[in-house]
Amino acid sequence: MKCLALVLLPAVLAAEPMLFVYFKEPANMGVFFATSNDGYHWQPANGGKPWIPIEHDGELMRDPFITRGPDHEFHMVWTWGWRGQSIGYAHSPDLVQWSEQREIPIMAGTPGTRNTWAPEIYWDAAKAQWLMIFSSVVDGRQEGNRIYSATTRDFRTVSKPQVFWDPGYPVIDATILQTRGRYYMVFKDETPDPVHRWLKIADAPSLEGPYQNASEAFTESWSEGPSAAQVGNDYIVYYDHYRDPRRYEAVRSSDLKHWTPINDEVKFPEGCKHGSFLKLSDAERQRIDSSHGSVSAAVAQSLPDLYHDEKHGDPPFLVEPGWRPLLNGRDLSGWHAENQAAHEWFTAPGVTWKRIFSPTHLTAKSGPGDRIVNGKDGKTANLVSDDKFGSFELYLEFLLAKGSNSGVFLHGLYEVQVFDSFGYDGPLAVGDCGGIYELPDGGGGSPPARNAARPPGEWQSLRIWFQAPQVDASGKLIARPKVLRVLLNDVPVQENFTLPGPTTSHMDLKPAARNPIMLQGDHGPVAYRNIYVKELD
Repeated sequence: MKCLALVLLPAVLAAEPMLFVYFKEPANMGVFFATSNDGYHWQPANGGKPWIPIEHDGELMRDPFITRGPDHEFHMVWTWGWRGQSIGYAHSPDLVQWSEQREIPIMAGTPGTRNTWAPEIYWDAAKAQWLMIFSSVVDGRQEGNRIYSATTRDFRTVSKPQVFWDPGYPVIDATILQTRGRYYMVFKDETPDPVHRWLKIADAPSLEGPYQNASEAFTESWSEGPSAAQVGNDYIVYYDHYRDPRRYEAVRSSDLKHWTPINDEVKFPEGCKHGSFLKLSDAERQRIDSSHGSVSAAVAQSLPDLYHDEKHGDPPFLVEPGWRPLLNGRDLSGWHAENQAAHEWFTAPGVTWKRIFSPTHLTAKSGPGDRIVNGKDGKTANLVSDDKFGSFELYLEFLLAKGSNSGVFLHGLYEVQVFDSFGYDGPLAVGDCGGIYELPDGGGGSPPARNAARPPGEWQSLRIWFQAPQVDASGKLIARPKVLRVLLNDVPVQENFTLPGPTTSHMDLKPAARNPIMLQGDHGPVAYRNIYVKELD
């Protein structure tokens, strides 16, 4: 698909930076960026890793389209799922930091909708609204896809969708270019008999049409996902050739009527699929080249590939760079009680658990040491780090008495449960070990995916990847925090969970870019050791 700003683009002979936004199959990794100074040779950004990772379970990110808005923000839409009635939406001030990804059920009020594919958005200045176009099959209307449209001003309230382009045969993947005083729409002809799978172009006097004068095909069959841009004095339509040879291709024209293949002149990132193209300023290009994707991308890229590179052995702080300890091995320097309350936490050189004589207690002698214990009876104030952190990876080890309970509060607000769940074989709850605890009203939370708890009296480990919330200059929350992964004793128990709000017993803090870590101390005997953090922003 895609590209475009809705302004007349002058002929430019000098090189100008451009952005290519695309996905890779199977569309469950996120959105990729590539940049170019000439519109012909494209270099993957971020080492070829996703620039914007997927946030929601079950979400896909196909056919991404990015454009500029009148609010000086970048707005992105994409295909949310292979089947369904929704598209995805997010926005960014700088192409690096992105808002929370949001599902827009644009066709939910249209019965019989099978799919909602390849959305694109265009600002209509005369009407002060966005035109949204996309491809859908609606049972009982026509055979195959047609191009539908809707309008919005805020990407929350959307007008009733209607057919935008129906040339009498199935069509998908429409993209619009404004130039030479007219609007040109490139689309894919999907005529089933005889089979057509090629690109055509139509034109109109206004953004909303009516479009007419559909051309003959100007690409070979098995072409889809066009995106059009003016590059120098020429126009280029980039597209996805999805049969052998499977690759991204391009054609060039000086008049939008006569097209020449330029596959020998272009170079695209390996495996790229159906994307969009956007002109950049020099500063924007430099910002992309000097960044490593959004904060969420940086955090997501720190996640080990559990399916292809499963690792066991020594803890990560011994074998990976970037970790720093939060315990000094001597005393409680670097920590304080919540609200500066009196507390009974102490350091110890060793901790023991006695199964027969005192199974609900821990035994430790106060003194210089690398363990910390929450008092003689396990009923004391919560312990808070002096330092504050943004997005981070946290590793720690804990030891529980029988039936005991504690918790690790990320940013002091979001609790990952530490609980004696060993031996329980029933349905797991948010209070089980490795669970993300519930909100104060009893809702929310996320039970662990499996029970990986070890017996009381044994040291256990938690490894947590946390993505900090994003807030604007006024402190307004613009993107919710996420727990991207939790490993309990090296076993995955949480994956990609967006935190709806602070959990029960949280600190009296507002969500912020940086906040402390808190250890719960009043729910039973617990000891901690080897608390290490790696900052990811």
